[in-house]
Amino acid sequence: MPRRFPYGPVHRCPRCGDPVDPLQAGERDGGCRRDACRREARARRLAHEDDGERRRRSEGAARLRARGENPGAGPWTVVPANDAGPVPLAPTARADFRRHLRRVLADLEATGPSPPEWGSVGGAGTPGTDEAAAIARACATCRGWCCRRGGTHAFLDARSLERVILRDPTSTTDDIEAAYLAHLGATHLEGGCVFQGPAGCRLPRDLRSDTCNDWLCPDLRAQRARWTEGGESPDDTRFVAVPAAGSLKKS
Repeated sequence: MPRRFPYGPVHRCPRCGDPVDPLQAGERDGGCRRDACRREARARRLAHEDDGERRRRSEGAARLRARGENPGAGPWTVVPANDAGPVPLAPTARADFRRHLRRVLADLEATGPSPPEWGSVGGAGTPGTDEAAAIARACATCRGWCCRRGGTHAFLDARSLERVILRDPTSTTDDIEAAYLAHLGATHLEGGCVFQGPAGCRLPRDLRSDTCNDWLCPDLRAQRARWTEGGESPDDTRFVAVPAAGSLKKS
């Protein structure tokens, strides 16, 4: 019978086999915090991630060939794939969004808006026209994998709604609420944001949250670095949707 601490049994590190107090386990797999074990765990995680990205790249090349394109004919990159289809928007989802919007607007009405600190796309500065067009193509190819987290709040927070208010200071909270509700559709993509339709976001860009306007997925951040540092052209870059490793069913 294993030795017990006052608060539980002793486990063993899955890598080195030494006893590990469960309250002191420092890794996702319950391993110990010894430097050697942590280095080994990190190396395994990186190797697993690299292997997953190699598989995605290989599948991306196969998908390009399937649509009659030569993978070697120019720059291309994989982006996540959202295979969700449209489903009816539940009445509770509409009510939940309205409740969230009213709560944020009420907080702003109580405190008063202040000029927002404008974000930067991907944390790396606002993209130029060519990059912005390429990013829009990439997101259309992906069909909004990151939008699934928008739920019934659409990432709208005080900072985002401050921007909306400052754009038209004469707007009342009722005006703003009506503007958002007018863009809710009868359907949305299953499991996604209330504004996520089959053709993309139903909100105009000036009503979207700062998160929606600024966020770049890891695939696009890496590709943007290749545009900036590797000399690749945004205009010439092709995009192919491949499910992120371990996250999505195949198309």
